[in-house]
Amino acid sequence: YSLMPTKASCATRLWLVTIGYAFALAPLLLKIMSINRMLSAARKFKRTKVSKSHVYYMLGGLLLVVVVYLSLWTALDAASPKTTLELRTQNSNAIDEYLYCSSEKGVWAA
Repeated sequence: YSLMPTKASCATRLWLVTIGYAFALAPLLLKIMSINRMLSAARKFKRTKVSKSHVYYMLGGLLLVVVVYLSLWTALDAASPKTTLELRTQNSNAIDEYLYCSSEKGVWAA
């Protein structure tokens, strides 16, 4: 961290990273779903159409699930800054300080 982490910076970092991954991975997942849908219809010799509006609604639904999850996480068990101190070696006087953001319960992140 370039600055000392605060509760706000921990929550902001969590939201930006998670929403960023959702925007990157959800369209790929939807594209694979659309291709699978077309291939399944081709096996039955049926035509199928995948409309852009349907894909956009699905993307909005996936992002809504992510936003609800993050809202619950932030409201119930917001990440807060933590500090860990460790000795470098047994006979040393040097102490390493580790700063990180963490929630109290580990059930939120996989």
